[in-house]
Amino acid sequence: MQAQRLDAIGKLTGGLAHDFNNLLAAVLSGLDLLERRASLDQNATRVIELMRHSAQQGTDLVNRMLAFSRRQQLQPKAVALSALADTMNGLVAQLLGGLVRFEWEIDETAWPVHVDIGQLELAFMNLIFNARDAMPSGGTISVRTRNHSIQVDCEDLSAGDYVVVTVNDTGSGIAPEILPKVIEPFFTTKAVGKGTGLGLSTTYGFARQSGGTLRIDSVLGQGTSMELWLPRSPEQVEDQPLESREPSRVEHGQALPSVLLVDDSTSLRKLTAQSLRDRGFEVTTAAGGAEALAFIEKEPRRFDVIVTDFAMPLISGLDVIRIARNLRRDWPAIMISGYIDADAIEGRPADVTLLSKPFSDGALVDSILDAVRCKS
Repeated sequence: MQAQRLDAIGKLTGGLAHDFNNLLAAVLSGLDLLERRASLDQNATRVIELMRHSAQQGTDLVNRMLAFSRRQQLQPKAVALSALADTMNGLVAQLLGGLVRFEWEIDETAWPVHVDIGQLELAFMNLIFNARDAMPSGGTISVRTRNHSIQVDCEDLSAGDYVVVTVNDTGSGIAPEILPKVIEPFFTTKAVGKGTGLGLSTTYGFARQSGGTLRIDSVLGQGTSMELWLPRSPEQVEDQPLESREPSRVEHGQALPSVLLVDDSTSLRKLTAQSLRDRGFEVTTAAGGAEALAFIEKEPRRFDVIVTDFAMPLISGLDVIRIARNLRRDWPAIMISGYIDADAIEGRPADVTLLSKPFSDGALVDSILDAVRCKS
């Protein structure tokens, strides 16, 4: 019954995420338009920034709920845990307070793990800050690892090699009767306003989606041990970090591609189209897959790139791209979505960029120019 309840919450979360992200994307796009078009004084600019910050917080909340339900988009790669020492010390040292001692004891003997590094860092932060909150009078938080191989499948893990990251604290511990509930979303023992109850649930969701799990052992009055089980990576860790790339910028006088924008969200479609037109793009909009295909079949050479929402009634964005490419095999295309089930887009062509809502105007422009450039 517990597993079924958590699964139901996960499915509900995934369904809501699409609609919420559409709304948040429209808000953020509208704010960008206002900022570019209106002459704002300092107070008005401050209001815009506060609104943008609130919308971004909404986006973060949705993403954390998706993490619990194991429906977030991950980009896993080989990660050396020992290489995170400077990052984690820099992130947490100033936030733990003078009464808490932090010990990072991960060395080169730990196997590389196959995870999304950004979500891994967030999981560490969640576990460490939960440990801190359990020690209001101070104590010690230690982070250690051990390599472990499982020979046969067990209840929550498949057979294979894992790195077990253990976060120990010397805090108040967790009562046995509430221990099974701590990974449920929005469950918290903290005072109102002191926490959302999403920290452990998102960490658990991240671990499960990555092929591992989260195990918790606690003794009242003695402390808690959080074990984050992560799969060993079959790949080697990259020697050089990936270089960050500046977004493409539209230069004055640059010839821009014509865009077919497909989205069933009226407000977001209008705002996105207007934002692209302000930057000099020629944009034709379609309110769904059927209307988009009518444009495509009538004038297959009119549009340089297709930008389409994924989840739409009757004809999905993936269907739009597939049918369009029957007419033009290498038609540049971008897929956007507020929530995507990984299984649903398993057949997505490798050259179709996936852009998550809400996205910035710059990210969309960058993706359009890159898509067209790769096909030229």
